[in-house]
Amino acid sequence: MKKIISIFILGMLLSCTSDGEQSNKSAEAEAIRLMKVPDKSTLSLSEVKKIVKYLDEKPEDSKYLKGEDISKKEPIVNSKNSAKTADYTMSDYMQIAPFPTNSADFGASVELSDWQTSVTRVKFQWTMLYNINGLFSVYSLENFEVYNLGPSTQYLTLYSIKSVYHGFSYMSGNSGPLSWTETNHNVVAGSEGAYFFVNGRISIPNGSSFQYGTNKYVNVSMMINTNGAYTNY
Repeated sequence: MKKIISIFILGMLLSCTSDGEQSNKSAEAEAIRLMKVPDKSTLSLSEVKKIVKYLDEKPEDSKYLKGEDISKKEPIVNSKNSAKTADYTMSDYMQIAPFPTNSADFGASVELSDWQTSVTRVKFQWTMLYNINGLFSVYSLENFEVYNLGPSTQYLTLYSIKSVYHGFSYMSGNSGPLSWTETNHNVVAGSEGAYFFVNGRISIPNGSSFQYGTNKYVNVSMMINTNGAYTNY
């Protein structure tokens, strides 16, 4: 009888282990599927949280974060945009694109403070949009409080997030008659990284406007170690 009970218990344990492994595989497949969605603005908050949680555990899988990560509506145009401003036409100014997700962002920057305390404060700037003629860019500024966890085997200093919040976004450079207005934002944070969603409007004095929504995943250790140029593995 005892032998039968022991076999039954062993079978139950093996079944639970198998169910747990299957559940983990399903969660992993779901997270990877979500990361491959080109426009992350179409995801729900719970779906973004799944991505952030998964990348906390497997940051190297950020390689699956594909797509332009931008949503753009058609412009609302009230009149012709052919007038020249200095040496550039309105068409020159309006050639705006999202900054490529998988490219090094050398317009990014990282500023650290409070080195002598247990918590380091970090200001991180990243490029949201850029004018393809090199006239101007739109940047977003984020604020972190992080813990220094020390060096890793990959020659990186590791950090974990205590808190994070969005600061503001702005346009910088020769933007001519264009202006930028942020309309809303959202931050989904984990322990190792955070996803930022920033939406805004580029306007022209004649009343024309474009709506943009950009987003970016940031692994805090990679961001700090590369001065913001790279934000995932």
